[in-house]
Amino acid sequence: MEENITILLSSFRKAHLPIIHIKHDSSALTSAFHSSQAGNELEDYAKPLTTNNEPLLHKSVNSAFIGTDLEKHLREQGTLSLVIVGLTTNHCCETTTQMASNLGFDVFFVRDAIATFDRHFEG
Repeated sequence: MEENITILLSSFRKAHLPIIHIKHDSSALTSAFHSSQAGNELEDYAKPLTTNNEPLLHKSVNSAFIGTDLEKHLREQGTLSLVIVGLTTNHCCETTTQMASNLGFDVFFVRDAIATFDRHFEG
């Protein structure tokens, strides 16, 4: 997944296509995704390039459209299509994809550039 995201970011940058990064920062203090938790930083390969004007938006729910100005950024840029990559497939990526589609964007869900955690049910 990381290698494919790196390739996509590099390709978008070379083509001068807009890139918006989204980071999940949970409001729950005990969450691994809370901003105070070690390991919640973006990996180096996924960090925005400030020299490339790549905004970093912070969200606290599954959808990147709720509580952010993502839609405003996209509309101002005249964006019609989105490419979704990252974590986690069945939470943030899927929810953001569905909401983007509901808002009228064409969405490309890149299967080999998304991932989720193993889920085990013991009940």
